[in-house]
Amino acid sequence: MKRLTTLALTLLTALNMLANGNVMHLTLDEAILLARTQSLDAAVALDELRSAYWQYRIYRAALLPEVNFQATAPSYSKSYNSYQNSDGTYTFVRNNYMQMNGRLSVQQNIWLTGGTLSLNSSLDYLKTLSGDKQQRYMCNPSVFLLRKNPPPFAREALNA
Repeated sequence: MKRLTTLALTLLTALNMLANGNVMHLTLDEAILLARTQSLDAAVALDELRSAYWQYRIYRAALLPEVNFQATAPSYSKSYNSYQNSDGTYTFVRNNYMQMNGRLSVQQNIWLTGGTLSLNSSLDYLKTLSGDKQQRYMCNPSVFLLRKNPPPFAREALNA
């Protein structure tokens, strides 16, 4: 019964097109090209392909190392602060200094263990502008950290 109905509708559509003069003559290659460009399944497949491509790009980007640089522009400070003497009394001390600092860090996610490998380095500079006028530097050449991140649902298990 279904076959008969489908056949009847196909014939009626073909006769209607012949009567209106809307007949398209297509080669097999043209019909395939038309189906590829205009079908709903082709549009869905193209959308799924684009989605999979961007998921892959996000996955690959998460494996790349992350490099951060933080710096403080030279800052100047002139202030008076309280200072406690050895006998318990307070005096006011004038602070007049300039300071700068910078920090460089490289972080790499380890996909196999879910951990993080990071390397940090920092440099601080302090110059007193009154009194003995000293220049001081503090440098942490490299700090190597290996951090193990807990599994995604481990926190939920601890809270239960």
